[in-house]
Amino acid sequence: MSRLVLVVALIIAVCGACVPAARAATFNVTVTTDAGDAAPGNGACATAAGQCTLRAALEESNALAGPDLVRFTLATPATINLTIGSLLATGSVTIDGPGSLQLTINGSAINNQVLVLNPGGAAIETYAVDGLRITGGFLDGGTRAGGGIQAAPDTGTDQATVTLTDVVLSGNEVVSGGATPALGGGLWMGRGTLTATDCRFESNTLSGNGNDFAGAGVYIHDATALIERCEIIGNRMPEGLGVGLRVREGTTTVLDTAINDNDVTVGSGPDSFGGGLAIGTGAGTPATVIVRRSTAGSPMAVAIPPSITRRAGDHCVPIVGTS
Repeated sequence: MSRLVLVVALIIAVCGACVPAARAATFNVTVTTDAGDAAPGNGACATAAGQCTLRAALEESNALAGPDLVRFTLATPATINLTIGSLLATGSVTIDGPGSLQLTINGSAINNQVLVLNPGGAAIETYAVDGLRITGGFLDGGTRAGGGIQAAPDTGTDQATVTLTDVVLSGNEVVSGGATPALGGGLWMGRGTLTATDCRFESNTLSGNGNDFAGAGVYIHDATALIERCEIIGNRMPEGLGVGLRVREGTTTVLDTAINDNDVTVGSGPDSFGGGLAIGTGAGTPATVIVRRSTAGSPMAVAIPPSITRRAGDHCVPIVGTS
């Protein structure tokens, strides 16, 4: 009997690693309603009503080791109207939509970002979002950054690798408040890596009092970014820096992209520069923007604002195309 016990103990010791490791899961969203998962972490995307919503899929993914995959089986075109608050993705996940003309995620203007990626995450998580439209984000409080998508919100700890493909961010708004500026009406990217391909950042808004506004379309805090075959058009804010695209730090490459019709709404005063694109901060690491085969036809076009102390590393490789 003792020999049998010894053999069993050896098997357990050697084959303890034979227990299957957590594997990536796939969740299939089947309804457009908004409700949370009944039991996050049990491996089943199911609300109390037994349905797989987008929120339930992300909550289940957050509770499991990823990277996970979220897909959609919906009659299209479809709209998911959020009623609870922001969608949070805390772990690596791919949100694979059917196409930006086929699926809309509507924040319903309930004072939240629509999608927040890697909030409070010390680890670098990876996110891929493709084939959907994000609208109706409205943020009047908190960080006041990223009405449509906010990625890696804590610039001291969070980092994320974000890939957007065929994503439209339109009709999102961030409101300034007191000493807190309004940043990134459509997209706010913190630290990490951003790749946006075949995307459109359109008709997003920064609003409120004061003159502290930046990046009504896209705001990049400190990231390595590639924006390719995109449109940054028709974004608005009262005044400030970089209505279409604001690059604070890091290196951003813009290829085959139209940055047009981005403008301030109270006139171009001494605090307004770079209707299309504004670069640099005067602090931290230098900002580099490389723009090729792109247009920047917005009022004020491209600027490194004179109010900012230009560092030796701050520069924009000239636009090839119309500027």
